[in-house]
Amino acid sequence: MIVKELTVPLKLQAVQCLEKRILSSHHQYPQIQADLAKRKAGYYGERSLCYYFQQLPPTSFLFHNLRLEQHDSPFEMDVLILFPTFALIIETKNIIGEIHFDSQFGQLIRTWNDKKEAFPDPIAQARRHQALLGYSLFQQLGYSMPVEFLIVVSNSSTIISTDPGKAYLFKQVIHANKLPLRLKELQSKYRAEIIESSQLKKLSRRLLKEHKEAEYDVLKKFHIQANELVKGVQCPNCKWFPMQRKKGRWACRNCGHSDRLAHLEALHDYSLLISPTITNAKCRDFLQIDSPFVASRLLKSLNLSESGTLKGKKYYFPKKMKLLPEKK
Repeated sequence: MIVKELTVPLKLQAVQCLEKRILSSHHQYPQIQADLAKRKAGYYGERSLCYYFQQLPPTSFLFHNLRLEQHDSPFEMDVLILFPTFALIIETKNIIGEIHFDSQFGQLIRTWNDKKEAFPDPIAQARRHQALLGYSLFQQLGYSMPVEFLIVVSNSSTIISTDPGKAYLFKQVIHANKLPLRLKELQSKYRAEIIESSQLKKLSRRLLKEHKEAEYDVLKKFHIQANELVKGVQCPNCKWFPMQRKKGRWACRNCGHSDRLAHLEALHDYSLLISPTITNAKCRDFLQIDSPFVASRLLKSLNLSESGTLKGKKYYFPKKMKLLPEKK
């Protein structure tokens, strides 16, 4: 049973919004593109594992990107699966090239196109999550069960290596196609039922309730001011900025495309980049329109929560206003 579905992470959405609303000449543009590429790779790597999760027994409970806190120490797991006999944390890595687990210095070294790049050790991270989850289950929620972890490399062409004498790590670091076999091995290892089905459902509901979405200020991360962003409604056809509002529709001066709802994407960008609330004046400024009546009508059509009156009225965006289109 899928308790928490895989959705496009808000951090990925925020960086994607920033990438399209910052000039390519901006000094931070290459860093934004690199960050976006890594986040997309991570998301699509996680999504590629969903095929294997279809084979899980109906008695299991699956969470994607569950973020818990333990004594003000947050930790987010790519995948958590609860079985009646044990819990399994899966951390996914979608990395091209050759990766080497350097146990001496505790880092992951990727070699690609004759260039070496160091990453934090995912095994150390998974062990931390293992300890925090075990403590959370036992101390906070009143359950005690074994917690295992796996590092799953989603790209089948990635070469994996480690230091001499550390081959045992390949029980914990596997390619995605080895996941079904490794799951069977773990299920054979843990045969004794620790938590019955009704209690496992109860535990799953508790964990979902404990999930806390991380705050993320993408402009602060890249040291960018809001006035550096490209304003206006982007043409969904040719990506031109800005479209013009004419007779209840958005018109592109570059390709001639006409669209009634193109402002939705712009307001989504605003909610992730600038603020979860907006006023009529700020809406007009960001969409590059003059009429307060048009801005009011557009905001009202979204059925947003409101507070205040007249010029002080605020509109509140929902957290999940629009998701990144699925990759074909």
